[in-house]
Amino acid sequence: MPKALNGTGRVKRPAPFKGAGKAGFALAPHTADIIVKASASGYRPLFRRAARGLLAVFGAKAAAGKTCEVRLNLQSPDLDALLGAWLNETAYLVSSGKIIPSKINIEELCLNRDGAKLMASLRGIKPSGLSFRREVKGVPLHGLAIKRGKNGLSVWFIADI
Repeated sequence: MPKALNGTGRVKRPAPFKGAGKAGFALAPHTADIIVKASASGYRPLFRRAARGLLAVFGAKAAAGKTCEVRLNLQSPDLDALLGAWLNETAYLVSSGKIIPSKINIEELCLNRDGAKLMASLRGIKPSGLSFRREVKGVPLHGLAIKRGKNGLSVWFIADI
């Protein structure tokens, strides 16, 4: 979980995550970054909601473009690292103008002795012109950890802007 200074020079943790409302994610200000909180009942919806939260940070608007689909096949040692890879790949695809996703489909998400694997497709627009409310440089892996609680799964991550 990310940490912040509390004005006295001491490090403190953010307030406990209390849910994210209907959208399944919430944004919180964090110095020069934005903390995204996502929650869901399972891993597939958590990955989808985390990506939607990241897209909300971008606030990307496509001037016009053609409909397109991007397929991703990612592998990592564990689910936390896989979520980080997923979010960073999504950030790259948006910031490079390859796609502004409107539909996110997690086709496969599994963990076995070889690590974690994700197969997904993003459908949306390949923009001819692009503007962002904020440019997202990436998602640091520091502090990114999926937590299991009584209400399902949750994660906090930092969008480096």
